[in-house]
Amino acid sequence: MQKVAYLLQRSHTEILLCRLTFQRQCVVYRLFFTVKFMNKNRQCLTKTHNLEQSLISNVRKITEPENYFVGLPDTRIPLPRNILMFCSKGLVSFQHYNSHQRYMLIVNIETAATILLDGLLIRLMPGQALLVFPFQSHRFLIQNVTNITWLYITFELPESPTLENLRNCPIEVPPDILPLLENLVLKYQKALEHQAPCDEITALLFYILIRLLNKSRETSDSKWKPHLPLPAHRIVQKASQYILAHKAENLTIAKIAATLSISEGHLRNCFHRVLGISVTTHIRRTRVYAACSLLSRTESSITEIAYHCGFSSVYTFSRAFKREIKMAPRHYRNHLWQHHNVALTHKQS
Repeated sequence: MQKVAYLLQRSHTEILLCRLTFQRQCVVYRLFFTVKFMNKNRQCLTKTHNLEQSLISNVRKITEPENYFVGLPDTRIPLPRNILMFCSKGLVSFQHYNSHQRYMLIVNIETAATILLDGLLIRLMPGQALLVFPFQSHRFLIQNVTNITWLYITFELPESPTLENLRNCPIEVPPDILPLLENLVLKYQKALEHQAPCDEITALLFYILIRLLNKSRETSDSKWKPHLPLPAHRIVQKASQYILAHKAENLTIAKIAATLSISEGHLRNCFHRVLGISVTTHIRRTRVYAACSLLSRTESSITEIAYHCGFSSVYTFSRAFKREIKMAPRHYRNHLWQHHNVALTHKQS
């Protein structure tokens, strides 16, 4: 019995010692994390203080203006508008050339491929971006590929000579741009879900374009030099720009050819060689696509849009629209408004 009592007393003593040891460890850990937290706060305060001091120093370095009503010159790059984004996944193959009146920024996230752009073979590697200009004929040469992720950002922009440095030239995307691209995608998805405009998307894309432009200037002396596009591609590009600018007028092949100082036959051959369609078909499609944009963005009547886009009558407009879009203009607009109302109802609920 004495032995049992001794063992019980010893066990009780060991338990007390364990508790004391555990309590001491807890106190030590608390002190450790408290000190660590205080050091972190001190570092943050020091960093903030340093930033404030740096800001104060730089602000005081700003020179006094000679004229308080004249600031810096306006930016030479206009803001992008009517932004559309999509992604290609899996096998992508275009057998024919494409050409349209929108800019298209292609960002290769995964898998290299070749683009035939204005007759040039351009290899686009992962981590690179390429800006396709309006009316540049392009074709994607991707075969036997099942794992591809490319981000396409298409937008409208007044013609800007500043962006010419990006023509036909793949650019390495700076690493710090990747988080901005991800943020751009997330904001676009949110804006698309709520069918609401978002100025941040425009600002982000504008900044990304500027960064890519600066990057292209840094690497302008690299060994990679694009050859000049084939004459036929340039002719189609100039003709397409003229058609878009004068779509409301009575366009004829003779008038377009005269503007470019070439024969009608040569103009027809260029369109067939580059785009695989006739000049007349391209004029019709340009007018119809312009009408699609007006139907989605304005409340103008069908008649007003028809005449604004160069159609001689509402009947001619409706027939051409059905041929290209596979539905009547009024049904197209109603479809867009229904989708918009559903998105608003979902947002309110």
